[in-house]
Amino acid sequence: MGDKKGPSESSREQIREEARNVVSEQLETLRGTDRKAMATARINGLILGLLASAGSLADSPARAINDSMIYGGVLLLGSLGVAVLTYTVDRPSYGLGPGYFDSEFENFSTDTEVSNDLLDRYADWIDENSEEISTNGIYLFISQALFLAGLVLLAWGVIVAI
Repeated sequence: MGDKKGPSESSREQIREEARNVVSEQLETLRGTDRKAMATARINGLILGLLASAGSLADSPARAINDSMIYGGVLLLGSLGVAVLTYTVDRPSYGLGPGYFDSEFENFSTDTEVSNDLLDRYADWIDENSEEISTNGIYLFISQALFLAGLVLLAWGVIVAI
């Protein structure tokens, strides 16, 4: 049970452990989003490379290319850009770093102060990572929506050209 100063140390320890698990899961979610973004970027690059190669193999590339293919290619380029952005913009909060031990740790005189500070920091890290996950999720969705729309337009352009 807690005393006048708040929850007991065992309760704080449980909360810290749960918070650490949440941060770990958030970091895994961010890594998963990054993997999906890079997979989307690779597929975009492959398709765009195939398009460039196919255009150079055609007898008259100007006649083989239509507006749907051009718009599809532009959407694929946009998807590639947003996928790379998704991969590069995240700045997750991993937890305690060396700076904490060098500067902050000595500011506390009791174990309770350290424990309370850690709980506050975990709350901040969870909030920061939640924002990163939300932002990256939106970017990944946009990238994949552009990819799908680009593929549909590109396929339509090929059908029309045939």
